[in-house]
Amino acid sequence: MSKLKLALALALTALVTAPLLAGCGSSEEASADTTSPNQQATELLTDFWTAVKDADTATLEESLSPSWQLARADGTYMSRDEYITEVGSGEIDISNFNFDDVRATRSDPSLVVRYVTTADYTLEGKKYKGTPAPYLGTFVWEDDRWQMASQANFNVPVD
Repeated sequence: MSKLKLALALALTALVTAPLLAGCGSSEEASADTTSPNQQATELLTDFWTAVKDADTATLEESLSPSWQLARADGTYMSRDEYITEVGSGEIDISNFNFDDVRATRSDPSLVVRYVTTADYTLEGKKYKGTPAPYLGTFVWEDDRWQMASQANFNVPVD
């Protein structure tokens, strides 16, 4: 993916998710949290990726917002229920992952994070590059906890 396409995809994702984030949930507890946005985002992302790696659909049911959406670099997308079904079916096999360059911004009741993940995984039988790839995620404060509202994955399968 060219840098221009990546920049356009990131900008489009930000524009699409902004209305979703406006006015979601109560921000009282989110305001009281003194954790830095980058640290908080890293913890939330670790929980999300671990749940996917472990095929822990119960955790995903709790941690994904009802309005959650996924967009992938290949143009595919999924709703919350479709994704939870995919994770539960074992179609995603993650052997390891780590994050770099986590950059989060928080404006109650939302947390937006762009980050780079290096992960070895197979998705629907396709192996994905274990090289660093950009991602964009959003979290909203709903039901007295952070829930992931969207995930954009810019990794591409190995040719």
